[in-house]
Amino acid sequence: MKGRRLAFLVLIGALLVIGIRATGLPALAAKPAETPTTSLTITQADDGKTIVLGVGDRFLLALGDDFKWTVTISDPSIVRRIPTVLLVRGAQGIYEAERAGGADIEATGVLNCAPGQLCPQLAAIFHVHISVGPLLTHRVMLSQLASDGVVERGFVVTGTVLAGPTCPVERIPPDPRCADRAVSGAEITFVDGAGSSIAVASSDANGKFSIVLPAGRYTVIPPPVAGLLGTAPRQVILINDADIEVTLRYDTGIR
Repeated sequence: MKGRRLAFLVLIGALLVIGIRATGLPALAAKPAETPTTSLTITQADDGKTIVLGVGDRFLLALGDDFKWTVTISDPSIVRRIPTVLLVRGAQGIYEAERAGGADIEATGVLNCAPGQLCPQLAAIFHVHISVGPLLTHRVMLSQLASDGVVERGFVVTGTVLAGPTCPVERIPPDPRCADRAVSGAEITFVDGAGSSIAVASSDANGKFSIVLPAGRYTVIPPPVAGLLGTAPRQVILINDADIEVTLRYDTGIR
């Protein structure tokens, strides 16, 4: 009797193993999720900077563990936090650039004290602007700009796109309510000295844009924008050995 019962239990166990393999169900605990790879780490040393990324780029936000950080993103459709990933100590998350545009990442921190410990009321504030360019166009096509197989390092071109006037009569002293307004969604084209269009940058909700270019001479071409007269004047910029900033102004037609 005992022999038959033992044989029956063995048979049931074998059937369970066969069933698990046939259905693809794991016989052991699921493998822990892998941490996505990143090519950039943003730390407190980057506070106040503009970070230029391409669509699909990922970065690790690591502000340390001296403070308990609360992180907010101004536009999660442009930059999003990748959920449920394994993080090292002192990291606040891995983030991915989703689409072209600009987004601000802000973090506020309160001192991280042990339970029962007298904790000073200290706070920290952190901010970076993330500028995301379209895939293949936010970065210069290096093969076009290479010279003898050597490509110089890039420099950041930041800009502001504005439209004015916004009031029919100019006021002296200037009225803050009549300040030029930001133009969003303008696709700014950069053309090199050979006449090739090599990069495009899109202005965000604040009229800001940024892009990385090697040293050289470029023509900045603003596009027509609905509701504004013509286009902003083209500008020629010369990048030597430093970052550069430009301002593009559209005419509203208000007189």
